[in-house]
Amino acid sequence: MYVSYALGIPLIALLTLAEYLILPGRWTLLGLVSLAWLISLPAVPLIWQYSRLIFMNFDQWADPTEPTKLLPGECPTDPGEDAGGVDDR
Repeated sequence: MYVSYALGIPLIALLTLAEYLILPGRWTLLGLVSLAWLISLPAVPLIWQYSRLIFMNFDQWADPTEPTKLLPGECPTDPGEDAGGVDDR
């Protein structure tokens, strides 16, 4: 969420600036920001996708974890491993 905010706000700010320079001077700041928001709305899925990609890479860089090695067909959690000391056999 933080990364998507960091990607989306500069986009809206740049669109607002471009609109301010291109459109006639009768627009208010609220109107320009609202128009920029509407223009950037189709880009929201791409911003969301790339923000997740950036966050996952940052997370692995900041706190690297080794992937667990599983054999083909093996479940990540085997219910028989931690049965609380009770043997149902």
